[in-house]
Parts: sequence; C-alpha cells; structure tokens
Amino acid sequence: MKFPSLTDYEKAINNSKNTFNSLDVKFQLFKEKPFKLYMYGCGQFAIVFKGKIKGKNYAIRCFQQATLDSLNRYKALSNYLQKKNLDWLCKFELIPNEINVNNKKYPVLLMDWVNGMNLQDFISKNINNKQKLSDLQTEFVNLSKELEKNNIGHGDIQDANILVNESENSLKISLIDYDGMYVPELKGLKATEIGKPAYQHPKRSYKNFNEKLDRFSIWLILTALEAIKWDPLLWRPKKDGGFNNGSNCLFDAQDLANTKKSSLFNKLLSSQTDSLINYTDTLISLCETKNLDSIIPPKILKSKKSVSVKNIELGNEIIIESSPSKAVVLNSQLQNLGKTPLKIKSNDFKNRNLFLLLSGQ
Repeated sequence: MKFPSLTDYEKAINNSKNTFNSLDVKFQLFKEKPFKLYMYGCGQFAIVFKGKIKGKNYAIRCFQQATLDSLNRYKALSNYLQKKNLDWLCKFELIPNEINVNNKKYPVLLMDWVNGMNLQDFISKNINNKQKLSDLQTEFVNLSKELEKNNIGHGDIQDANILVNESENSLKISLIDYDGMYVPELKGLKATEIGKPAYQHPKRSYKNFNEKLDRFSIWLILTALEAIKWDPLLWRPKKDGGFNNGSNCLFDAQDLANTKKSSLFNKLLSSQTDSLINYTDTLISLCETKNLDSIIPPKILKSKKSVSVKNIELGNEIIIESSPSKAVVLNSQLQNLGKTPLKIKSNDFKNRNLFLLLSGQ
C-alpha cells in the first residue's frame, strides 16, 4: 500500500475541513516561520503531528509506509497492551480509514501525548548531578524488569524513544514508538526493524524477536551513565573531544563491533574506578556473545569485591569454591552455571574463561 508524502499530509492537515472521518482535531503548529509546519517528528514508518481532541493533547501518527502485516501487528499490540497497566506505556488506538488525503483514506495511530525530556536532554541537564544519573540507572533496571515480567520487548530503546519526567522526589521513564515491539501474540514472527545501531548488539538480526530484546540496550545505557558520573566531559560533542554525536549514548556502532580498537572502551577501562570497570567489562562481554538470548538481565553493579577462589580436582570434575561462598559462576557467554560451591566437568570448560559474580554486584 502506497502512503502519502509528508507534503501531502501537511496540506491535508492545513486544510483540515473534511480531512478526518471521525476525529475532531485542533492541530498545533510546530513552527510558523519561515513557513508553517505541523510535523512534530518523523521516523522510519510514520510522521507525528500534535493535536487536541476534547481539550486533551494527542500524538497523531500518520503512516509513511506500512503493510497489512504491520497494521495487523499494531492491532495485536493494542489488544495486548490495553489489558496492562504499565507506567512506561503511552496508550494508543489504531483507527482505519481515518484521514483523507488526495481523496483516499488512510489509517492513523492515535496516541496519548507524553511530555518529558528525551534522554539526550535529560543527561545534558543533569550532567553534574550524580544522584540523578544514579536514580535514572535504577529506573532503567526497573523498566527492564517490568518489560520482561509482562513479556514485552520494545525493540528500539534509544534516546529519541525515551522520555524522562522528573518530579520533586522521583523520575519516570516513558517509551514511545512501538513499531518494532514484541508481545506474546507475535511469537514466532520476525522483527520488522533492528533498532538504532548505536544502541543495539552488533549481531542483532531480524530473528531476534522476544521479550529479551532490550537487555543489551539497557546495559549500554547503564554503562554510559556510569561513565558520565565518572567524567562528565565524555558527554561533550565529538568535535570538542567528547563522545556525544547528538544521537547516541556515548557509544557508537563501531565501538560495539570492535571493542578492542574502541578508544572509548579503552578509556573507560583505564578509569581505575571499580564500578565503571565492572560495567565496562560486562558490556564488552555482552558485545562478544553470539547468543543474544543469553544476555543476563540488567542490574545495578557495585564496585568489584575481592573473592578467593579454590578449585578441587576430582578426576574429570572440578569443584569451584569461593570465599565468600554463593558466588554466581558464569561461562564465557555470561550464562549462569550455578553458585559456589559448584561441581563442573573439567573437559567442558578446558581453556575457557569463567566469571564469578558476588551477590550485590
């Protein structure tokens, strides 16, 4: 199905008489000079306009491209999400044959308008406030837990799709743009997009489509926030010697694809700050894993604690003991093998790295 261009949508909204089938929308201009523009945003799949319906602000998303499959996916999303009460969710409704452009009718997506600062703006505002950045880390971990608890994967966690609202005592994260979202009704299908490369695992493909989709992106954001707490100058624009290109969270796709040659990773590893090194080591290990479903859920990492380890060989088996005990043993793909004391077969892990993670890290 061919959809109207941005110019066609703008003309239809500017001459709004008989433009909509059922909605009575009072559109708000994005700017008036040097020319009138109603568009508030433009993504890969849709253009966003802002309007009031019965005194309430809404985002009206008009499609630039869509297939019958993608529209059916939105119906599945709507059916599933309307049963959920989620803090991060922006409620929406797919309305078929709603907007009239050049004497043809097209669907629109009507969404609650969510106020807030995008991730880039929030970090810039709070660049020297370590407590706010730490609070944001906690909120991202909580977001990750809530997504997976409800079997949802957003699919495109990145600066433009994250809105942060702050009150006197708390922060709230909202997510927008659900074009690539996963819910259980879509199990078995492939993804329609693979997200912004600067926030995604270098080996992510269209086959990766489940509730674990966002683990890597959130680990990346946690690491970047920890790095900014250590050195706010990292957030300077690239032209000024920093790592911010205006559309990333310090890291870019090249960093993630080749961590050993990344000047940013090398800088963070030389920080001599235990908590930052802990995050950085974890992110490097995640970049190198081939199985994205094995990525461990995001968590707040503390400074690394000292731990003594003893291996007891019993024929073809090894017992791994640690002090303190009950340390989590991870293989090189960061899969959980169990807690110490732990018996493993020596041949299965010959010449392979194992990691120990103490409770609280």
